[in-house]
Amino acid sequence: MSALEFNYNFLSNETYFLFILGIILFDVPRYALASIAIMFRSKDKRHLGSYAPKVSVIVSSYNGEQHIADTIRSIQIQNYKPSEIIIVNDGSVDATQRIIESAYRQGYVTNIIHHRHRAGKSASVNHAARFATGDLIVNIDDDTVLAPDAIQEIISVFSDPKIVIASGALDIRNSTESLFTSLQSIEYCMSMNGGRSFLDTFNALSCCSGAFSCFRASFFSRCHGLHPGPGEDLEITLRARQLGFDSKFVESAKASVLAPETLRGLIKQRLRWDRDEYNIRVNQYAELNPFQSMDRLSEYIHSYDFYFFNLLPTLLFPFYLLYVYSIFGDMTVEFLLFVYLYVYYF
Repeated sequence: MSALEFNYNFLSNETYFLFILGIILFDVPRYALASIAIMFRSKDKRHLGSYAPKVSVIVSSYNGEQHIADTIRSIQIQNYKPSEIIIVNDGSVDATQRIIESAYRQGYVTNIIHHRHRAGKSASVNHAARFATGDLIVNIDDDTVLAPDAIQEIISVFSDPKIVIASGALDIRNSTESLFTSLQSIEYCMSMNGGRSFLDTFNALSCCSGAFSCFRASFFSRCHGLHPGPGEDLEITLRARQLGFDSKFVESAKASVLAPETLRGLIKQRLRWDRDEYNIRVNQYAELNPFQSMDRLSEYIHSYDFYFFNLLPTLLFPFYLLYVYSIFGDMTVEFLLFVYLYVYYF
């Protein structure tokens, strides 16, 4: 098939419907609702007033030699200074230990915990939390770079005693490295940050990102910290909600992270995310059980969000690909590339 024939077929009624169908199923609902939520949300920044909690920052790092120094530097320049910075070297086999020890000698780090073997993020954060003395615990990844007012903004919501966990807004720092990071940058802006804005409008936020989140230390201790295993950020947020506490998305608390730059890395990441979310929501919290009692409207809203914007599109996507292939055959990859380039341009 020539390029001219492909363009002609693309403009035919059937393929135009196919193009619209894909966008309607996988993009428009979340993007449209997120945009509406953003329009009606207040953009006023909060003020701490007399609220001045002690803040402990915990960073768990595994082979983070390429970015851990930037993370530590971003903590150091915060407008609201944390009372302590605890770094966990979780069994790294690169130069991570040397870098954080240098930061410790310069007074940039308060405490270092060294694991001889990798224990995982949950175990590392829980270990560090035993030594934390702050009223609030800020937990970030070793590739997270905080905006100068990020801590000040995220802790401001904890003046409300019902809030025990909050999440900041993330963007992609390496968005110009490849097409895949560019598309992820759009996704973070609209689907993740915009989607969380939508859920937060109805007090229905169900996942505070582990890349930048903040806990009330008393709650963290009482609930015995992060759950071992993957998906710990989703699990502890759902656990807090089941216990009757609230979670909060603070869009003015900004940070940037590094995204996978290759298609293979992106696929591995998303398969892991989908597997963890399904396991936690369906197996651990039985959210597909229609007879499960929910005492708050917000619980129905975040369950609806999971069903229709996460689970259903994931289940439908293989059939959508088969439908695309039945129309385009060998030109399927070119068609999908055109669709995503269109979304990228839009």
